[in-house]
Amino acid sequence: MYSVSIALLGLYSSRIRLCVVRGMKVTTIRIREDMVAEVQKLARELGMDNSSLLREALSVGLKELRTRLALDEYAKGRASLGKAAEIAGIGYRNFFVEAKKRGIQIRYGEERFEEELEELELSK
Repeated sequence: MYSVSIALLGLYSSRIRLCVVRGMKVTTIRIREDMVAEVQKLARELGMDNSSLLREALSVGLKELRTRLALDEYAKGRASLGKAAEIAGIGYRNFFVEAKKRGIQIRYGEERFEEELEELELSK
């Protein structure tokens, strides 16, 4: 379970301290006061407590950052489709869809194309 304490540090920032139990770490971050207000407002609107909202936002944000990293590595040719999907933490088909949504050209090698054909034939 997480507990969140908010201490005002000045006009432009607040400190959120995430106290984590069950073998996890304590993390402190500084965020602007307007972000604290947004967290509180959104938590109320969604019927969540601040801690739950922050955990969800962190989870969504980390997933997005992993996806961006994977797409960047793939687009620059530093990762294959499979490796990029692994970095993003999603299946290669979902990665393919995500790349297409974001306008990234998919590189298909002959070997990968043959694997796809085999999978399609097996699924019939």
